Parts: sequence; C-alpha cells; structure tokens
Amino acid sequence: MSYYPKTVASQMDKGLTNELKQICEIGKVLRNLGNSPREVNYYMSVDEDFISDVLSCYNSSLLEREKIMRESNRHLSHAIDIKAVDNDQRVSFTYNGKIRTGVVAENIPHRLTGWLTIRLDNRDADDEGTGWKSFSWRHVTNFTNWATVCGCVKCTG
Repeated sequence: MSYYPKTVASQMDKGLTNELKQICEIGKVLRNLGNSPREVNYYMSVDEDFISDVLSCYNSSLLEREKIMRESNRHLSHAIDIKAVDNDQRVSFTYNGKIRTGVVAENIPHRLTGWLTIRLDNRDADDEGTGWKSFSWRHVTNFTNWATVCGCVKCTG
C-alpha cells in the first residue's frame, strides 16, 4: 500500500461509521487535496485498491482512537475513585504487579493524576524500611477504598 491512502484517511472527518459516508468523504478529501476531477475519478473508479486501502487505514485509526478513549475514560474514572479517598481510610490496590494494602496518610490530587502516600501493612524493600510509600495514581490499578465497601470504623478512619 502506498503512502497516499494513509494521507487521505488522516484527512477524513473522524467518527464516520457508515461506509457510504466514508466513501463520499474520500472523494471530498481528494478534491480538498487539490486533485483534478479526472484524478478524483481515477482514484474513485479505476484504481481497484484505493478505496479499500483508505478505508482500511481509516478504520484502523478509528479503532486505535476508540482504544485510547476507553483507556482515558478508565483512567479518569479511576482517578475520581482515588481522589475521593480521605486520610486514615484503608485502601488496597495493585502497583507494579504487587498487591498493596494500607492506610492513607496523604492524598494529593493534581489534575487527573496525583500522589497517594500510604502507611503499608507489610513493609518491603520498596518502602526503604519506613513503612511509608508514595504511589502515583497513574500506575495504580484494581483500586478499592474499603470505607465504601466495608464501612467499619477500622476502614473509614
């Protein structure tokens, strides 16, 4: 496949899901790129692979954008959960493949990310023997605020 189908696909309006509208958009982009009516006709009617190549590029970039949006929304939802945690509440989460549990000492939000400082239940080499460790929200997964799950005095602080 040549570079031109990718160029055309990148210039198309985003979010088109109807194939007929996508094909119409290809013609529009070709005209906007300065192709003559004869050239547009060639790409749209004579070159057998052009439309399928453009649609292939367009749909793969559409799937990639959807994946990025899902990941972004997951991160945003996750950040909202973490942001709601108060000091002295019990939490658990996974960080770099390790399950961590402890009590929140300090929660510092910063836009859509922040830092969570925890008094860990189990000391390990990561906390340098202090029992305290700060974690970036960005790398925390499987987050649970036990105050919202359990509700007991020990968990809610």
